[in-house]
Amino acid sequence: ILHDGKPWLIAGSHGSQRIITVLSQFLIHILVSGMSIDKAMAMPRIHSEQYKQIMMEEGGFNSSVISGLETVGYDVKLKSSFYVGAVHAVLKRIDGSGFQGVADQRRDGIAAGPLISNTF
Repeated sequence: ILHDGKPWLIAGSHGSQRIITVLSQFLIHILVSGMSIDKAMAMPRIHSEQYKQIMMEEGGFNSSVISGLETVGYDVKLKSSFYVGAVHAVLKRIDGSGFQGVADQRRDGIAAGPLISNTF
């Protein structure tokens, strides 16, 4: 994602049909809700592949949300955090003070390192 025509945020997830879902939710939290990338990373996830079937991250949603969806005919399946996908991302701070990186704790990975270049 670019900001003022320059690289600002790079994010990705590894392979399966949940890539688009997980990246979309992550980006909506940042771009629409204004969350930091670490808070957006921690938000619970939801995924749907088939009509009226929803997979929700176990422990991430209020039981009233789940029962409300079931009441209107959705088949809700609770899935482990591992299932819902993982995002790793790097963001260049707009104020030029460096970078922020996050690795989703749902899967292996770390985000660490010194500022190597500030040439963006």
